[in-house]
Amino acid sequence: MSTKTEPINLRWAQGQVYSSEKRFRVLVAGRRFGKSYLSCVELLRGAINRPGETFFYCAPTYRMAKDIAWRALKKLVPKVWIHTKNETDLRIELINGSTIELKGTENAMALRGRSLSGVVLDEAAFMDSEVWFEVIRPALADKEGWALFISTPDGTA
Repeated sequence: MSTKTEPINLRWAQGQVYSSEKRFRVLVAGRRFGKSYLSCVELLRGAINRPGETFFYCAPTYRMAKDIAWRALKKLVPKVWIHTKNETDLRIELINGSTIELKGTENAMALRGRSLSGVVLDEAAFMDSEVWFEVIRPALADKEGWALFISTPDGTA
């Protein structure tokens, strides 16, 4: 298994989402578009640009978050930027004090009480709307954090 950091390479369509300056963005695209990879790039960009802040990658379940994004995120973040990495909690703290955490939304109550500067909601079509309206949106309010919703069309491929 390689531990080498991979360069960031975005396709044209991914670049259109990446370059958008909107606070809340929605990306609905088919499988193999690179939505999850793009989300990891967005989280890393946020963590670099806002030292000491917290960023979440959320999927419908904790297991999905790990299966979809953990390996890609670890490959994307240069080792020299990592202060600590917790494989159990799926959490990376950068040397600038920012953290990126992977979460499942199956227990929305466990996500409450956090202040966030950015969040990716992967497979958002499969999440209960309560997660956004009652948990994530309020967590973004005080820091004017951003959100990227990504999913396949209507939750299907």
